[in-house]
Amino acid sequence: MTSDDGASRAGRLSSSRSLRNNETLLDATIEIAATDGWAALSFLAVSERAGLSRRTLQSRFDDPSHLMATAWTQRAWPQFHDLFSRVLAAAGLLSSDADAAELGSVLNEAARPGELLLAGSELMLIAQFDAPMKTALLQTLGDALQQWCVPDGRRVTRTLAAQRAYILGATLGLVLFGRRPGSEKYDLTLDAQLLIPVLAKPTTPARLPSSRMPHLDRDVPFATGDPTTDALLQSALDLVGTNGFDGTRTEAIARRAGVSEGALFSRYSSKLELFRDAIARQVAIGVRANTEANDIIRAKHGWGIADAVMFREFMRPSRAHQRAITLEGVRVSWHYPDVMSATMAELDEFLAQEMAADPTRRAESYHLGYAQGTGILVLPLVLESCYELPFDVVSVPDLG
Repeated sequence: MTSDDGASRAGRLSSSRSLRNNETLLDATIEIAATDGWAALSFLAVSERAGLSRRTLQSRFDDPSHLMATAWTQRAWPQFHDLFSRVLAAAGLLSSDADAAELGSVLNEAARPGELLLAGSELMLIAQFDAPMKTALLQTLGDALQQWCVPDGRRVTRTLAAQRAYILGATLGLVLFGRRPGSEKYDLTLDAQLLIPVLAKPTTPARLPSSRMPHLDRDVPFATGDPTTDALLQSALDLVGTNGFDGTRTEAIARRAGVSEGALFSRYSSKLELFRDAIARQVAIGVRANTEANDIIRAKHGWGIADAVMFREFMRPSRAHQRAITLEGVRVSWHYPDVMSATMAELDEFLAQEMAADPTRRAESYHLGYAQGTGILVLPLVLESCYELPFDVVSVPDLG
């Protein structure tokens, strides 16, 4: 064997080892993102999980943000793209005919997400607070939504774009709700069967009521009886919506509220306890405020128009901060059972009231509705124009 042969073989071995190390590092990143979340995605944690040196990791990525962006692009996004492509095809919104059985299968798959979808959900939501991850999201999900959900006047009409965004929001929401206790018990097969004829016969887009639902732009009307506590609750939500839960410090919360950090800790033992209280109260107040606003529109225009207006207002570009608070509450609940139980208690109480008022409606329908209401909040992260789509072409034939 010549020396050139030896050098070539050494190069191949080195290249093969490098590829294996890359895969091992991405495996570790996905595992940590799926189970422990953003706060745990340090170089030290990933290198230890991968069984490789920290130097090996640092030689490949500038920082954890670029590592997460690569894990999203190379691992999680292909899984999401496959899921989205299959749900659109099964719904009859691509070139193929609708397939109710396949649609039910894909929706049930979304509702029981595996590791890649769980990790991808984490990475997707932290893109609100992480620039490299946001760039990666725009180049993947953003590009896909541009293709699927932006009317071009020819193949993609406004109606088709709205139908696709509607289904994608529901699918994404099911993934986001997949960690909620009890979600695995729902079988969405019947819901898929009911959805097919709704999509097959869209209505003509209507001129929607101009209601801006101004309550969505106001501070949460906390009324604990203690002005300092109210200020701390609002401050916590505001800063978490700007920096994320993990990037928010108690000192900053207290300063924004105009009180001392001691005043915060005299009321709450930790940042987590404060945020848990804030998000639980926000959910309780928000669910009822949204219902009241929806009821006013519904009484005059019907259920379908009311839902379409809600979609438009939740997705309005000026409300990105409010969406960030809501989505961060969802993400934090995945990793802290106390936050999950607090938000679930509010939703379960509201669900019980709604089902008592309408015993004929299935729990799966409410679950799908809640999921969709959450999933559509993600779409404007990468496609602001989604809020302009005529969602009434689906909601009116579905709800009347």
